[in-house]
Amino acid sequence: MLNVTEKVLCVACLPEEKFIHYIYAAEQAGITALSMWMAAYYKARKEGHSDDEILALLKACNLRIEMLEAVANWPSASLEKIEARARPILELGSTFNISSICAVSYSDAVESPSSASKKLAYLSDLAAEYKIKVAVEMLPFGGITSFDLASEIVLGADRDNAGFLIDSWHWYRTGADCNMLRKIPAERIFNIQISDAPLQAEDDPLAECMARRLLPGEGVVPIQAMLQTFADMGVSCSVGLEVLSDKLKQRSATEVVRSLGKGLDNVLAELA
Repeated sequence: MLNVTEKVLCVACLPEEKFIHYIYAAEQAGITALSMWMAAYYKARKEGHSDDEILALLKACNLRIEMLEAVANWPSASLEKIEARARPILELGSTFNISSICAVSYSDAVESPSSASKKLAYLSDLAAEYKIKVAVEMLPFGGITSFDLASEIVLGADRDNAGFLIDSWHWYRTGADCNMLRKIPAERIFNIQISDAPLQAEDDPLAECMARRLLPGEGVVPIQAMLQTFADMGVSCSVGLEVLSDKLKQRSATEVVRSLGKGLDNVLAELA
């Protein structure tokens, strides 16, 4: 059985509206937590909300921030640069009592799995000071483009708070292998994100990833097979929708969150 600890909304899916609209829309859709890029936090501050006000808004709407994204391009960075990038996110994460931060490699190369493992171990030790987990996300572009490599790095780090964020879009664009998922220890899967994709990939995977993902059921990603695999493994973690879509953003935040919330409920209902 897949134990869903949080129903998460990725704020980056939403159109350009005031931060407070995101909060109210999420509450109405039955979302329990948010995954936020740092840009969304800076947007809220620019609109005049202090950290205390953001916390009060979240509490009033029975919401919390589950994840902050992201510590980027850490495999090729020095330990000093990793700390400089991570520390502000971790400090903010402590303020908001988040569960995890996302660690991604957008463009840098991995020198070697062992080198990347040592750097992930360092990042995880920093995060452990704040009781925060580090979720490594594999992408079909950048430095970590396979689950074999991601697994070697994460397990090589040998830290209990180092694990995985599994995104169905990235998983599909890199082969959609359920057998590979089964090799990951269930307790190391910290977050699941869901979106769909058409059969044919675009020439530019980054552009497609950031602007043309689909709602569950609109494409060909075997989402149910992925989630059933996790259920069979006994995975317990947050599950959310990250449908980055320029088309979706043409609608209001309330409409988008309603569609995302319904899509998530439908996906999870099929597992029952």
